[in-house]
Amino acid sequence: MRTCRGRAYRDSTGKWWCVTERPCRESDPPDMTCLIFMSDNAARRVLDFPPDWRTRSAADLEAIGWRR
Repeated sequence: MRTCRGRAYRDSTGKWWCVTERPCRESDPPDMTCLIFMSDNAARRVLDFPPDWRTRSAADLEAIGWRR
């Protein structure tokens, strides 16, 4: 995995993920942010996430990463 400028964690299958909080799309409200989960071969965008995501466990992040 490349350098992660957010929070890196390993999921239950052993895959490394990098999570960053970024502004959402231009069509969303201007102050809305989303979490971007990126691995070597996948990416996910999560709109509904807890404000303390940076301090959550790897298991919690894995569960959050499957939200829509």
